[in-house]
Amino acid sequence: MFRIALLLLISLDSLGAVILQYHHVAEDTPPITSITPTDFAAHMDYLQSASFNVIGLPELVDALQSDRVLPDKTVAITFDDAYQNILINAVPVLVRHGFPYAVFVATDQVGSSSAFLTWDQLRHMQQGGATIANHTASHPHLLRQDESEDEASWLARVASEITRAAEAIDSQLAPAPRFFAYPYGEYDGRIIEIVERLGYIGFGQQSGAAGPSSDLRLLPRFPFAGRYSGLEDFKVKVATKPMPLVRNTISPLESDTDPLPILTLTFQMAETPYSTPTCYGPNGDLLDIEIHAPHFYLVKPQSPVPVGRSRYNCTMPAGDGRFYWFSQMWIRRNPDGSWYPEP
Repeated sequence: MFRIALLLLISLDSLGAVILQYHHVAEDTPPITSITPTDFAAHMDYLQSASFNVIGLPELVDALQSDRVLPDKTVAITFDDAYQNILINAVPVLVRHGFPYAVFVATDQVGSSSAFLTWDQLRHMQQGGATIANHTASHPHLLRQDESEDEASWLARVASEITRAAEAIDSQLAPAPRFFAYPYGEYDGRIIEIVERLGYIGFGQQSGAAGPSSDLRLLPRFPFAGRYSGLEDFKVKVATKPMPLVRNTISPLESDTDPLPILTLTFQMAETPYSTPTCYGPNGDLLDIEIHAPHFYLVKPQSPVPVGRSRYNCTMPAGDGRFYWFSQMWIRRNPDGSWYPEP
């Protein structure tokens, strides 16, 4: 009860932050996971010129856990997969600006080819202030249960992916915070429970700002790659605020059994009513919004979500040209139950 009262006294906006997610920083890598060095430098230059408060991931997580007020426009920077081009093309820019950053490492890939960082390089980055964290051992699709596995064996394998990576990181580097990024952003309730049981803070790939209603097992991050890496798009997203929702973690696999999944948005009570959110589907189509109470909305699609990973993105004006932002991932297999191939 005291914590709820405290949150009502503190502006919810002041408890939020944006976490940026990058993979490749290069021009010769797959566009779907890449930002060019020029665009990445433009992002960092903008953070500096627009006076964003760029902090390390441990500091951001600590603030969320303790309901500590953060300065407006607080940002953390993360990279997934530990590619060499991060060190070559991103780190010099980050060092020039004095920005901390985190790298989520799939440990079996470390030093496995010229594409990936080595342990010596990661050690040097950590000594320079980088946070090195867990991205599983082999970077699998955690949701994909092998035909030879029963559920218990599959879940044991999921846990082993995380613990094997932790053992490798702990043996090679200085102690690291227990942060975990889901490969491909894929999860369900069972996987989230494993992450929680192992004592990790989890990071997804669903868009949006992190705030007091965010699930600490599944914090949102804004991915920037391909056609979503331009500076104008970046300016909008990096200035967003967490949608003031009551926490409701939904499994993306609901769209596997219902290709027309309905998203429920329950807003926290406020003296001034919020605007009605606007939500968009995977193809950019406007979704129907049903208002069932001043703080309760149903978001309904007009067409089925496609096979693969997709999202509903919901925004709402937050004043001064900024937006509240919330995203829900959906995962749909082929009609015969088989998994779709990755692009």
